Amino acid sequence: MNGDRLRAFVALMPDAASRDALHALPVTRGARRTLPAQLHMTLAFIGAIERERCDALAAHLPALAAAHALPPLPVERIAWWPSLPRARLIVAELAADAACVALNAGLVALLRELGVPTDRRPFRPHVTLARLPRDAVGQPAHGGAPGRPVEVRVEALTLFESRLSQAGVSHRPIVSAPIAAAEGRWTPR
Repeated sequence: MNGDRLRAFVALMPDAASRDALHALPVTRGARRTLPAQLHMTLAFIGAIERERCDALAAHLPALAAAHALPPLPVERIAWWPSLPRARLIVAELAADAACVALNAGLVALLRELGVPTDRRPFRPHVTLARLPRDAVGQPAHGGAPGRPVEVRVEALTLFESRLSQAGVSHRPIVSAPIAAAEGRWTPR
């Protein structure tokens, strides 16, 4: 990106134990796994954004994070996205907890208030476990079930800059705000 704009997204960061558990989930042979430190749940992919708007968003994120506590989010299944015949990603689909959906709605409202375009697709909580090569064929090695119960505990709401290079994509945190853990279990939306 040029000096006036950068590529950005907002995500929930799992704690270290959750990232380790997610990284241990099965993916098919030949898939390029996401590094444990890079595992996250995107709430909003923003794309190119002016630095001034990015700074305004960064200033508002701590208050948004403080207003929402999240329970552990169970992994419901492992899926190939967008579909098995055209798969590009292997993801852990997470339960759509009411508190997580409310946080996402608050973020969307904030983005609109700041004049930042938002994704029109419905929110589907997930963590990308691996990327598939263009010539991937075959079936998932896991049958959709995670094999053992996995819950994702979220520790922070983070605004990232996404940088593209010859080595791939890297994510640099711009601002990160702690998310409190909610008592009890998740509640469906």
